[in-house]
Amino acid sequence: MNSSNKAPASPPNYSVPFTLRAISDYNRWRILEQIVLAGEPQMVKSLAQTAGISETSCSKHMGVLRDANVVDRGNGGLYHIAPAIRPPPGEYTIDFGFLTLRRTAPLLGGR
Repeated sequence: MNSSNKAPASPPNYSVPFTLRAISDYNRWRILEQIVLAGEPQMVKSLAQTAGISETSCSKHMGVLRDANVVDRGNGGLYHIAPAIRPPPGEYTIDFGFLTLRRTAPLLGGR
């Protein structure tokens, strides 16, 4: 079977209430957007600066996202979208199975 005929991998079974709570905060949306757009792991300091929040606040937001399996913390404390839901390079969609987040307009720079 060639790769174009393969079915896409199924996303993991995420808890709807837990995931929605984790992504419902505007600052967490901004943080997720920054990680997705960067296409590479990000430091809390960089995420906090871009989101316009303190590093302490950003760390707390990252903890919520990590507990919901939305992000992972890798080597050197760098954060990235969890592998099970990480979009391919150049794509800005996160598929939770029950919900797909697709960036159609930038969040950064305004509410």
